[in-house]
Order: sequence, then C-alpha cells, then structure tokens
Amino acid sequence: MEGLSQNEKIIWSCWEEKSPRDVVREAAAKGTHIKLALKYLEHRNGWSESTAKEWFQAEVSAWIVQLLMRKQIFKVLHILNKVEINPEQHLIALARETVEIAFRDFIVNHLEANYNDFKPENMEKWRDFYKHWNLLRYLEKSFESDDESCSTMSKREFYIELAKFCVTHKLYKVMAFCIEGDVVEGDLGDIDEDIKNCIELWLLFKSIEQTSDKQSHVIPIYKTCQQIAYNNIDNYISENPHLVLGMILLDDHAKLFDIFKQDEYLQFKDFRLPNKCGKDKLLHLQNVYKKFTDLGKFTNYKDVNVYQLLAGYHGLDVSKLFEFQMTHKNINNALTEKPDRRSLGSLLSQNVEIGNVQALPQKSSDIPHFANEKLMKRYGYVAKLNHMYYLKQYRPCNASQAFVMQQYQMYNRLQDKGIKSACCEAHALALQHWNDPALTACCVSFIAMIGCNPTRARVHISAAQIMKKHMIQAKGLSEEAAIKCVNEYMTNISLSNNETAKEMLNYLEEITIYNIKKKQEIENKFDISLILYETQTVVKFAMLHNLPLPQKQLKEFVKNSSWFNFLLFGDVFRYPVSQMLELSQKFENLCYAEHLKHIILQKNVEELSSPDKEHKSITNGQRRVCRLNSAEISPTGNVSFEFGEWARDLWEVAAACHGPEDPPAALVRAARSHREPLFALIATCYEPNAVSVLWAYWVVSAIGVQNESFHCDMGTQLADDQMQKVAELCLEMGHVRTLHESMLIFFPIAKLAGLPVNNILIAEWTHKYDEMLLKEDSVVEEKDVTLFIAQCSEAFKKASVTFSDAVNFLLSHIADMSESIQKFYSYKIVLSWFEENYEYGSTREGIEHLMWDSYFKSDQQKIFLNSYHSILHFLLSGQKDYNVAKKMGQLNSEKPFSMQLEEIEIQSDILNIHNVVLLENEDIIEKWKSVLNYLLELKLMAEAFRLSALFKIPPEYKNRSPPCPVQVVRTCLKLAEGNCSPYELPQELRLVISSPLIQQKFSETSDTSYEELVVITERQEVVQDSSTHLAVREDADRLSALEALAARSSLTLIKQVASYYRISLQIGWNYTSVLKYQNNPVEFINYVSGRARMPLANLVFRTFNISSKQIAEYLCNEIVAAVISPHLVKTSSFRQKEHFQYTLWGYPLNSDIEMFLNMRPDACSHIGRLMLDHLVAFRKIYKCNMSSKPSEDIHDDAVLDLDALIDEEYQNVEEDEMETLLSRTSEGGTANSAETESVFSVSTVYSCSTKLSKDTRRNLFDVISKSHLHIPHEVKSNIRKVTKGAKLSTKQVNIISIELLVIAHECFSCACDTEGVAVVLRSAQALASNLLAARSWRLMVRLLTGLARYTEMAYIFQALRDNHQFEFLLGQFDYMLGQQQDKITEFKQGLLDFLKNHCPSDTETYILVALHFNMYMEAADVKKKQAMNLLASLERIALDAAKATSKKPFQPPQWLIIHDNSTTRSMLETALNHCTDAAELYLQGGCMGFAGEMAGLAQQIALQISLLNASPTRLILNRSNEQVYSLVSEYLTFMEGLVLMVGRGGAQWRELAYRRALSNDQAYLRDMAAYRPDVAAEFLQRYKSEARTSSVSQAAMTELRNLCR
Repeated sequence: MEGLSQNEKIIWSCWEEKSPRDVVREAAAKGTHIKLALKYLEHRNGWSESTAKEWFQAEVSAWIVQLLMRKQIFKVLHILNKVEINPEQHLIALARETVEIAFRDFIVNHLEANYNDFKPENMEKWRDFYKHWNLLRYLEKSFESDDESCSTMSKREFYIELAKFCVTHKLYKVMAFCIEGDVVEGDLGDIDEDIKNCIELWLLFKSIEQTSDKQSHVIPIYKTCQQIAYNNIDNYISENPHLVLGMILLDDHAKLFDIFKQDEYLQFKDFRLPNKCGKDKLLHLQNVYKKFTDLGKFTNYKDVNVYQLLAGYHGLDVSKLFEFQMTHKNINNALTEKPDRRSLGSLLSQNVEIGNVQALPQKSSDIPHFANEKLMKRYGYVAKLNHMYYLKQYRPCNASQAFVMQQYQMYNRLQDKGIKSACCEAHALALQHWNDPALTACCVSFIAMIGCNPTRARVHISAAQIMKKHMIQAKGLSEEAAIKCVNEYMTNISLSNNETAKEMLNYLEEITIYNIKKKQEIENKFDISLILYETQTVVKFAMLHNLPLPQKQLKEFVKNSSWFNFLLFGDVFRYPVSQMLELSQKFENLCYAEHLKHIILQKNVEELSSPDKEHKSITNGQRRVCRLNSAEISPTGNVSFEFGEWARDLWEVAAACHGPEDPPAALVRAARSHREPLFALIATCYEPNAVSVLWAYWVVSAIGVQNESFHCDMGTQLADDQMQKVAELCLEMGHVRTLHESMLIFFPIAKLAGLPVNNILIAEWTHKYDEMLLKEDSVVEEKDVTLFIAQCSEAFKKASVTFSDAVNFLLSHIADMSESIQKFYSYKIVLSWFEENYEYGSTREGIEHLMWDSYFKSDQQKIFLNSYHSILHFLLSGQKDYNVAKKMGQLNSEKPFSMQLEEIEIQSDILNIHNVVLLENEDIIEKWKSVLNYLLELKLMAEAFRLSALFKIPPEYKNRSPPCPVQVVRTCLKLAEGNCSPYELPQELRLVISSPLIQQKFSETSDTSYEELVVITERQEVVQDSSTHLAVREDADRLSALEALAARSSLTLIKQVASYYRISLQIGWNYTSVLKYQNNPVEFINYVSGRARMPLANLVFRTFNISSKQIAEYLCNEIVAAVISPHLVKTSSFRQKEHFQYTLWGYPLNSDIEMFLNMRPDACSHIGRLMLDHLVAFRKIYKCNMSSKPSEDIHDDAVLDLDALIDEEYQNVEEDEMETLLSRTSEGGTANSAETESVFSVSTVYSCSTKLSKDTRRNLFDVISKSHLHIPHEVKSNIRKVTKGAKLSTKQVNIISIELLVIAHECFSCACDTEGVAVVLRSAQALASNLLAARSWRLMVRLLTGLARYTEMAYIFQALRDNHQFEFLLGQFDYMLGQQQDKITEFKQGLLDFLKNHCPSDTETYILVALHFNMYMEAADVKKKQAMNLLASLERIALDAAKATSKKPFQPPQWLIIHDNSTTRSMLETALNHCTDAAELYLQGGCMGFAGEMAGLAQQIALQISLLNASPTRLILNRSNEQVYSLVSEYLTFMEGLVLMVGRGGAQWRELAYRRALSNDQAYLRDMAAYRPDVAAEFLQRYKSEARTSSVSQAAMTELRNLCR
C-alpha cells in the first residue's frame, strides 16, 4: 500500500473484506478507482499486470451479459462508459456472437432506437451488422431445413443454405455482404450442379480479393479460369490470350517473351499451360519481340548531364556560365604537365626501398551542380521565410504556421512577448497598406489565428476607410489626395502619436454626425438603430486609445430632450457615470435632469453592491429580466445589432412609445401586448403618482394574463380592489415569487403585511411537488426529491419561514424515501435549520441518528461528504458538479486551525447529548471511525465531535487500532493547552505510540527537544533549579507526544497543533497565545535571534501556509536591514575594515544567500524585484539631497541630513497613495489606484519596460531622476525604519547600493529570471560609471566580483586597465571573495578571458595574471605562442627574400635560405628564450609532455643558430616530415640529424642514418663511430643480413668497422 493516498488506503481496506468479483464490479460501476482495483488484484492474487487486466475485463464482460439478460440496458451503458469501452461496438459484438434470438433482438432494438446518437466511427459497423440481422430475421421466418430450426444448425450449414438461397434467387450482392468465404469452403454436399458451380466460382473470386501479393493471385486466377471453362481450359485460353499475358506478368518465374520462344508449354511457378495463346492475336507484342531480337548489340551511350542539356539551349553560352569549370580544367591540365616533386626515396640509391615515404597525389575536383553550396550562396535568392514574408504574399495561414513553428523551435512554447510582437508587426503592416482590402484582411486573420484580439486593427482600418470615403464624397477631394491624407494619419497612429489619435477622434465624430443627419434627411425618420450603428466605430476608437468617449451625439439628445435615447445610448456603449451625470444636467427640463441623476446614481449603486448577481430568464409565468448586451456591436445586412432580435424590438418599442401624446398609456398597452413588464416600469417615470396602478399592469404582464374581461375590470376598479384582485390571482396561479418581487420593486418600504408567508410558501411548494409527481414525460427519482428539498429549504430560508413549519414540511417529504444516500442528503438539509437556529435537544439528536444511519447503510464512496454549503451546491447542481463543490469545501480545510477545545465543545454541545446509540457491528464501527477521520481532515470540528458523542462503541473495541480520531484530537488539544500531562495519556493512546517505529521517533524527538527547546526569555534572574529542569523536560516530552500522535494518526490538524506548540516553545509563549495572534504569524520569527531564526522561519512558513509574496517581503526587509544596519554604527569594526561581510541571522550573506532563497524558491524573483524597489527608494532619497547641495569635491564624504528629507517625503504623500494604504490586502501588498497607473515605478522598469522610453529603459538609475517617480509607501516605511534618520556618506550610499544589486542579482539568478538579470546588469553599468568618475576602484572591484558576470561586465576590467589599477585588482580579490573557491575560479577565468579576448597583444599582463594565480600552463601557452610566431615570421622573411631574387612566375623553392644577420639571430635567440621559459612553466604546471616538446623545439632552434655560422644555410625549423627526412639523409651531420629528429621517433632516424651510412659518407661514419658506437655496432650487425649489397656499401661497412676498432 505504499504510494497510496489516505482515501485510497481506506478503499483498499474495505476491499479486503470483499471477493475479487465484488471489487471488480464496484470499481467498474464507479469508474474512479479502476487502476487501484488492478493493483489490488495483482497484490491479492500474485498476478502480473496483464493477467489482472485480462481478468478484470473478462469479469466486466460477464457482468454485462448478466445485466443484459435482466434487460438492465442503461446500467450496462453506464458501466461500459466508466470502464472506457465503446458501448456501440461492444453491444454489436455481443449481438453478432450470441445464439439467443431474444437476447440478440433486445440488443438490436436498443441500438436501432439510439442510432442517431452513434459515434461516426461506429456507423459503418452498425449498417453492416444491421443487414446481417435483417437477413437472419428473414431466413428465420421464411424457410426451415429438414424440420430443424436455424438455431440448431452449425454456422457452416447456415451459410451453405444462405448461399443456395442467394444463388437461387439471384441475390449475388447479398452473398458479397453477408457470407464469409472461409465458412463455405470445402465439400458443398449434394446440391444442384449449377448452384454448386456458381458458389464455387464466387468463392474463387472471393479468394482473389483476399490475396496480398502478385504471386498469390496466379493460382486463384488459374482455378477461376478452369471453373469458367468447365475443365476445357486449353480452348478457353486460346480464345482469351490476355488472361495468360496477365498471369505471366503476375508470376515471378514466367517470362513475357516465352509466348514466342516456347512452342509447347508455358512454365509457371506452380503449374504449366499449353502455349495456345495465338501469336497472331498479340500482334503488337510480337512486333516488340522482333525489334528486340533484331537489334543485336546495343550501343553504349554516355549519360547526358545537365550542362550538356543547357549547352543545346538557344542563346545560352555554357562556357561563360560555368567559367569556374573551364578555369579549373585548365589549371588541372597545367598541373599535370609539370614534373612531379622528387620524394625522399629519389634522393637515395636505387637499391634502397622506403615504402612509407611517398608523394601525395593531387585531389580532383567535382564539377559544380545546382545544389552546390557555393553556387547557392553566390547566385541564390535569399529571403527570410517568416510570418511577415507570408503576410506580404497574402497567405495568413502560412504566416501563422511559420510563426508558431519559429516560436516552438526557439522557445519550445508560444511566448507572450513573441505573440505581442507579431501582432504589432501585423498591425503596422495593415496600417501601412490600409487601402489594400486583401492585405488588411490577411493581417486581421493572422492576428486572430495566433490568439489575439484583432479589434484594434479592425477599428483602425474601418476609421481609415470612413475618412477616405468622407474626403472623397463630402469634401470633393481626389482619391489620390484622400489616400495621401489618410496615409499621414495612419503613419502617425502606428508611431503611437496621441495628438494624432485625438485629432482623428474629433474628425471621426464630425463624420459620424454628418452621416447620421444626411441619412435621416433622406429617409425622413428618426432611427436609433442607425445612430448606434454609425457611432460604434468612433466609440471603439476612443476606447482603444484611452480617450474621452465622444459626446456630440449625446448633446444632440440633450438638445432634443430625448432622455430615453440618451440613456439607451449611454447604456449600450457603457459611458462613464461621471460623463453621463455631467451631460444629464444640461437638459432644459429640470425634472428630466433630476430624474436622470437619480436613475444613474441608483443604477451605479446597485451594480457596485451586486456585481456577480445573475439574472435568469423565467419562462413559466415569472418576470423576464434582460440586460442589453452591447459588448460588441456589428452591422448586419439590414443595419441591426448583435444584442438579439427580442432586445432590438424591446428598445425600438420603448423608443416609439416616447413619441405619442400619452406615453404612459402607450407603454401600458405595449406591456400587455408584448408581455413585457419592463414597459410598465418605464411608465412610472412619467407618472410617479400612479405606482399602484402601474404595479398591477406590471404583474399582469409578467404572469401573462390574456383575459380581455379581466383587463376591462382593471380599468374600472379602485386601486385597493385592484391590488387585492391581482394578489389573489397570483396566489391562485402559483406566482408567489413574482408577487413578492413586484412588491420589492414598486413598494420597497412596505412589507407584505397580512399575508401568511408560511402558509403561502408551503402551499406553493406543495403545488410544485404535486406537479413534479404528475409529470408524464419522466419518472421521478429520489434524486429529484432531494433536489426539491434543497430548493425548498433555500426558498424557506430566504422568505424567513418559521423553524418548526419548515422542518416539519421538509421531514414529511423524507419519510417516503428509500435510498440511503438521498436520505442522508435530505436529513443534512433539515439539520442545517437546527445549526443555523442553534437548536439542540432530542429532536435534533433523532434526526442526526437517522442521517448517520443512512450514511452507514450506504456506500461511502458514492456519498459526497463535505461542509453544508458544498453539499448544497452539489445537490442544486443535480448531483453532477462534484469538483466545484469539493473545491468549496477545501477552502475551509486549508485555513490554519484556530479553535480551542472549550470552543469546540460549546459549539458542538456534546456535553448535553443524552441519546447515545451503541454500535456493535464491526463494519459500522470502521465506517464511524473513517467518517470521523474525514470530518477532522475537513476541519468540521463541531460535526466530528457531535458524531463521536452520538454513538459509542463496546469496551473491547476501544483498545483496538486505530483509536477514535476525535479522542486523539481531544487529547492533543489538552496536551497543547496544558490541561493534560504527557505522562497521563489514556491507555489506548499509550498503546498507539508504543510501536517500535513511533517509539524510536518519540525518543529521538524527546532527546533533541531537551537541548533545542530550552526557552531563553528576557528575565532578569534565571534560577537553575530542579523544578525548572523538570518543567523544561516536561515541555519537551509534551512536544514529543504530540508529534508521535501526529505521525500515527496522519491528521493534518494534529500536525498543525504540534507545530503551534513547537512555535510556542521556541518563542517562549504558551499555545493559546500562538492561536490568538496567528493572524500575523511572521512576527513570531522576530521573537528569537541568531541562527535560531532559520528553523523557526521554516516552521512558521510551512505551518501557516504563508504566501510567497508575504515571504518575499519579509525576507527582503530582513536582508535590507542586514545590509544597511552595519553602516549606522560609527564605532563599528565593520565600518573600519569594510570587508563586505554582511550577516543575517548569524549566517554570512555572501556565501549563504542561497540558503535563505531556498526557503521558498518560487519567491526568488519577487525578492529580487523588492530589492530593486528598495534600491531605487534608497538612491532616490539620498540623490535628491545630494542634488540640492552639490559638492565641489567628488571625493567629499560629507554626511547627509536624512531626518528632514524623510519627513518631507512622508509629508508629500498624495491622496491616492493614502487610498493605497487603506486598501492594502491581507498579505500586505499595495494596490495602485487607476489614477496612479501612469506613475513610474520599479515594477514598470522590470515587467512593463515597453511603456518607457529608450533612455528610461536602460537602467534603474535613469528612473531615479524622474520627477514623477512613485515609490510604494511600504518601501519608504521600511527604509525609514532601518536608517532611523542616520547620516551616511556618499561612499556608504554606493556600498549599500552595490550590495543590494548583488543580492538582487542572486535572487534573479536562482529564479532563472533573465529579465531581472538584465535590469541588474544595466543598472550596474550605470553605477560603475559613477564609481569610475569618483575613482572608487575598490567599490568597482566589489561590484564586479559580487555579480560575477565577467563577460558582460568587461567594461570594469577595461576601466581598471586603462587607469593602471590592474595590480590593485589582483591584490584585492582574495579577501573580497573569501574562501569560496568556486568564485575564485570564476574570477580567474573571467580575468584571463578578458585579457585573451580584449587585450590579445598585452601578453605581459596576461602572463603576470596567470603567474599570480599559479596558472603555469596558461602562461606557458603564451610563451609557446610567442615562440611559434617568431618562427613563422622568420619563415615569411625567408620566403620574401626568395621572391625578390627569383624569376617570374615565382615558384616556391624546395628549401628556404636564411642569412646570418642581427635580425635573424635576434629572432632565433628570442624564440629560444621563449621555448626555454615555456618548458619551465610546463614543468611547474605538471605538463610533462608539453615541457618535453618545448625542450625539443629549443634544441632545434639552438641547432639552427649553430648552422648560421655557415651562412647562408637552409631553414630547418617547422619543416614537413619529407623535408626533415631529406635534411637528415643528405644535409646535416650525424649529431645534427639526431638533434633535428628529437621527438619524431627513433626508428625513423635509425633508418635514415643506416641508409646514409651505406652511401659511404666518411665524415658521417667518423661522427657515428665517435659519438654513438652503439649505433655503429647495431648497423654492422644489421648489414650482415642485408640481401642487396654493393661495393659502395661494403666499403662503407668496412670503414665503419675499422673506425669502431
């Protein structure tokens, strides 16, 4: 059971008492724990996963068959859907396989009735099966076979009879659909020969269709031919030669021309046929055969390449097109005419063989082709196929695909930045080509395709078209002039020019007014729909650019006293209340102005008071409430709107009623004819004194009374009689809610006095219950009764029905219920009346017993148990919305626990419960414990405690594990509150924590607690006596007991209690005080000091579930205080040494900052942003003071008077900022008002940098200089709290700024926040420029090493180098970086990379730095490179000298010659020194191989210097192997050759020396005998076995032998 949740463990334990079959059926019926059931079957039976899955599916299939036999089809469909089996496919398969006719027909009838609901993939299968089923029914009714029913026939016999029937009646298509060929194959029995032949022929055709390859078709075709020819196949083939031709082509062994080559038979793979095809019948094939045989030997043609094809094209000169090819060919020809270079072997005698020294062949070059990269790069068309390219090609779909592919290739997701950028590009392209409808449509489509709203682009394009049309038609401009004018507007709009937007808005408003007046003059009528349609573009334009909404049209309404159109226009376009109020007061009729003022203000108050209120349209006689939807207004063909036809008619009718002489009467008639009570309500605006009369018409129109006599009577009755008659009518028709709502609307002050609310609502809901039972179209289930009870209960509560009447009415409907689950829900609803009215006693206890009895009798997994509001939501949703209801209950369980035991007992009233029931059934006892555990997890304390008191268990069950969860919680609360000693635990709980695992944890916790939890209080006198020791010991054991019980019970509640108690011990409080003050739990951390804060902070964050934002703010405040505080103490050793070693809670920030950030990794980025906020606030305060008193000396460290400055900052707090303080959230955040959104802040620089200018976006220090910078009040408050008005010098301000930047950089780096890192780096660059101006080298070094971004901050290295401070940098880095080896390594590498990349010529500094860091290998590499550069320069000098003396054309000589002069000697001696130094450095660095290489090169350079004595001489350095072998063989002496071959292999030198010795070089032989007699002896011995000898070689060996003597 490892890895299972608590809920799954409970289910598992319940399954252990059931059979595997019951487990499978339970899991299949619920569908929620199928995987858990598979694991259970594997564990219980020792099966593999596949075996358990097969057994599960087989058991489900068997259960499905059983249910179908009982005709429980809907339960079958439910189970199949839960186990994710396609119901249609499974039922079709069952119907096809069964032999029970009734069973089959029952399934088919159900499938036929639900055919329209089939999935598309099942349609074809159903149609095929349905044909099969129809044929079976026809056969069952139409014929019998040998007096035997069809059900007793075998499948093969049935298909044979079916085939006979089909052939007899010529139903050949039926055979193709309904008969399987493999079933009919074999002996067909004694049937008619013709029928038999026909069936066999059909089977052969069927076999041809079922073959898979060409070869397998041959035999079926041959047998088909035999069947058709009636065994006279020879004649049949001679008459149809094309069949033979087809079989030849299909057969792998037969050849086509065998028809003409073979005279007797044609051989196939499996048979042979007589060759009677008739050659005269295949004339075309015979002609091909003749040409093939007469052609003889074919001529071999070379393939024609592309260049030859192009050469034949008229007007194309291939030689010029492929000039590279022709030139390359000439070069190759020229090279082949030259003699080959002489190899080393040619210099030796002819009888010497050297196999490993050969000349390299020339590499041929291929002819270039069209896919050649060089040709493509030079001549190919290059275009970036991004979304902009495709948009310009009018291809929006390709553009969207290209954009999405680019995003996923670069970021593996769609970035918001990328989407916004693409939208801006498409929008700009649309504005540039606004006069091209196709391109603008593409841009708008592209914006919509990538998931953005194209409204902005649509409005801009529409505005441009409107302006163009007006300029041409109204102003008489030419089309070119109009387009040019609109182009200027669009260009400025694309540049976000606000002045242009305002100018365009005024222009569009004038155009709109002009168009409306012109159309009204033409049509000679007033049409509000026309006004709304024409105005929508200009209104949207104003909204998009945050401009004041246009009001010229509203002023027209005011001028004409059209108050209704005024309100309608403002409501449709959602005009601001302030603007509507201002314009409403301009009506000439003051009554209108006053009335509109009250309407607008009343409407605004209602919207603010209930923003989330939903109005539902009631169609069963209730009042209809509708809200005009004006979110999107777009024209249709007849100039209508998107708010629906009904809404359009409504407003048009209301506007039409405004015109007649008697508007109220017209509105009343409209309310009656349209059944719309809103018209009667509007009529009250005209006649406020006739409210009672209009109320009656409102009610009548709402309930839909169409009786003419009734309306006539209403016109003649008095107001009181009219009200009574209407009220009686509402009660009679059951519209009590409508009557109540009408009273609230028309008579909000008066109550329904005299009306018996209890009786009315009970009568109404009794009527509804009867209607529900009498419904003919559906069967009433108990689930519907539960829904009725829930709705009725809420209605009773809303109408304030008395407690007793409501409870009695609800209980009367529960009595007839039989389902336990629904009874539980219903009793839960009734019980809510007792809870809300604080009613206790025997009645409540009886209802609770009935409720929990229903729970215990039902399946716990099927019951939704949670808080009352969650259960109510679940029931009102028809018991479907499970997830939302569960989330509602989790909100309460996630809150920190805050109740004491006494409060729980009072709330639950458990001390007064007398009706206690004994539970004797073991299963019910386990369910009782389980539900108690679940209620405690949900923190429903009162319900859990009452349930534990309503039932009791026998004594023998009390000591069994697990114990009662409520008892455990009660004991834990007593322990924590100090009402119980850890040594007085009940026996059953002592048994619980006495298990080995828990005991080990108990003892470990107890021992450590004694050392850790000694409370250090600020007492003046500390008495260390035995009583204090015992008290501390008891507290530690109390905590250990709490944690042991929490570990055993696994209840989150007990874990929180244990954590509360641990916190109380650490801060020196009692448990009750921690509960009392847990609303601000972060303050608990401040009650301890030093390193004890770290574990306490982690415990507080985890226990109280502190949000990441609050943690970020707290840690930021602590870090800022840790950085600034040391600078406030004048006598501080920190200030004197200034080693930048800041500590927080006893931990050094420089090395342990990650430990603090890891307390909540998801808050790192937020901490970094807050650090930047504090940095800006800190710099702003001190920079403002500095600017007021500029100092002439940049090195002046004069102190700043901060007291007056901070006071001034607080005195200048604006009103909007005070509102911000009052509207702070519970987490301590700041909510900026709408008026301050344009103020600059650090968050603007960080997250909304696109809103700032290019200069402001650079760094934070540019923002500080802004006069309208908004600093959050919390940040300023924290700065004031930390600095306490202290005076700081300019240097200290810079030091603090650097440290805050360094810590912010660490935060952003831990969060992988690249944008934050970028802001820090830009700000660091600005700060570095200030430090450079002040020549603060040490602070610049701290800024560089603190951020450790050496590549991005190379400018600091450069500044230090330019100012000759590199030695200072090397002397400062060690103590600034401390003992952090990783940072030292980064610094070394960063410094060397800077010198290597930015100062490649300054090798002295590079070597100095490398040696300072003991990086010998890097210094040696520089020396080696210098030596190699000198040797290369020497070689270039020799080559230039050869060019100067040679004849043209220049041919490089085989050997370069150098002369003995001062330049040559100086270069060689310098290179020798470099090689020697490099060898020594390599040795110090442990690189022995490189050291030996450089030592060998030094010897060769020394050899070259010695050769200068015989100037001129050959250059022997850096030669190829071939040249080195030549030098050793013919040019150098014995020892010189040995020196030259150092490091190139001793075997090669011995071979070369041996060959030269055979040439009888006397001087060479003398040196060999003198310096290396061992080599001479080896050569003499080798010569004895030499196969090819000559007189010269014999003389040489004789001489060598003499010299060796």
